[in-house]
Amino acid sequence: MVRLTYHDRRRPGRPSDGQGRLCPGCGQPTCAFNARFAFDDETVPAWVCEQEDCRYCEVLRRPSALGRLPSQATVTAAKAVQARARRTIMRSTARTTRARQRISSTKNRLRKP
Repeated sequence: MVRLTYHDRRRPGRPSDGQGRLCPGCGQPTCAFNARFAFDDETVPAWVCEQEDCRYCEVLRRPSALGRLPSQATVTAAKAVQARARRTIMRSTARTTRARQRISSTKNRLRKP
C-alpha cells in the first residue's frame, strides 16, 4: 500500500492565520493576517488592522472577479445609467437657462416706466 504524503504548495515564509505585525496605517501591532478575508464577494488573503479607527487592509492576491471582463448585460446597464444621468443634466441646464431668461425679461419690464 502506497501512502501519499501531503505537499503544501504555499511558500515556506507565508504567514499563518492570526500572525501579527505592525500596522503601516497606525503604527500599532494590531495588524493580523487573515487567509480568508471577504473582499468583493470573494475570500482572499489579507493583512487587516483590528483597531476601530484605522481598519487598514492590504489584500495580498487580486480577486478573480477583478480579472474578469464585464458581461454585456453589465455594460448595457452602465451605459443606461450614464445616459439617464446625461439627460437629467441636460434637463436641469435647460430649466436653469429658461429661468434666467424669465428673470432677465421680468427685470427689463420692471425697469421700463
